[in-house]
Amino acid sequence: MRFHATHTQKLGSTSSIGVATLVIAALLIAGPSSAVSAAASQSVANAGAVPEVFAISCSSTKVCEALTTSAAKVEIFGTTTDGATWISQSVPSGLAAVNDISCPSTSTCYVAAEESSGRPVVLITDNGGKLWNASRLPTAMFNASGLSCRAVTTCEVVGTTDSGQLPEGFVVATTTSGKLWKVQKVPTGQGKLYDISCATTKSCEAVGLRGVKNADMIIGTSNGGTTWSSHAPPMGVFLSYTISCPTANLCVADGFLSPTESEVMRTANAGATWSARSSPSTKFFVAGVSCSNRTSCEIAVDVKKTATSVTGEVLVTTNDGATWTPRSLPASALHPSFVFCASPDVCEVTGNNPTVHGPRSFVLGTRNGGRTWSTQKLP
Repeated sequence: MRFHATHTQKLGSTSSIGVATLVIAALLIAGPSSAVSAAASQSVANAGAVPEVFAISCSSTKVCEALTTSAAKVEIFGTTTDGATWISQSVPSGLAAVNDISCPSTSTCYVAAEESSGRPVVLITDNGGKLWNASRLPTAMFNASGLSCRAVTTCEVVGTTDSGQLPEGFVVATTTSGKLWKVQKVPTGQGKLYDISCATTKSCEAVGLRGVKNADMIIGTSNGGTTWSSHAPPMGVFLSYTISCPTANLCVADGFLSPTESEVMRTANAGATWSARSSPSTKFFVAGVSCSNRTSCEIAVDVKKTATSVTGEVLVTTNDGATWTPRSLPASALHPSFVFCASPDVCEVTGNNPTVHGPRSFVLGTRNGGRTWSTQKLP
């Protein structure tokens, strides 16, 4: 659903999304050689950065939860008013990072997070964010980068093992609202896993980085994780950060062809085969993908407009990717990092704009399929 660079922002550390934003801009405009200097200069600017919006999940067109981080704390905000007002919610102490959120109902949400000790946890609420409790994941899991929860008791979490030089993908799941987590076996040599999308409690696809022993960076299950199978990406794709599966057979994801360019890839047979899909932008970074049904998807992208400029857009399809229509974001929203669509018309986009004082976050909402966008303010 979203773009990640390093996937976690520990408190007091450099912001991963802030760095990602400048690195993406540098790569698109000037190529990979500029990325290091851009990231280095941003590290200084981020020392006192304002909270950055990491992810949003909406259980209806009115009810959403948003994750933010800053140099001082992790925060979760909720809205039941279609983004007109957001309310700060109390979270457990000792958190260092938040990575992803999934809300299977208006009262229940799961958040992939990290304690200050470095241990991955999942935060869970069953009362609309009034109270969040931390559920620790198995010790073999080094980080939790993505999760997808299709029922109030059922959730799948992907991440990485702590295996030194060759970290591998890792999957754990709960069917007991986080009371018990079970490790699920993935194909041998699977590379890091960054995101997962479950269309049902049984059918899921996860994406990540090609492994040393397993070049197929996509895995899928049709039995709730009892078994996972490797799925080959389109030719030339070596990395994927975000995926959305509106049905058990249909999924849309990003696919990186090089450090400076990504494409949209799609499967219509539960991951058995993947193909690249055409889009109106010839050079872009996919920042987030969200499909509200089998024909309607929105993709947040950073687009290279000229040799010296990058801008944010949302690509919209209502015919299963046969055609994509670019929708402009406000001029102040340069670099989107996440998109979530509760319906073909109702979507939320978040992002962070680089400034000399550090990144500045934005939250935008549309109620007409991206034709117009309104700014939403967090407390």
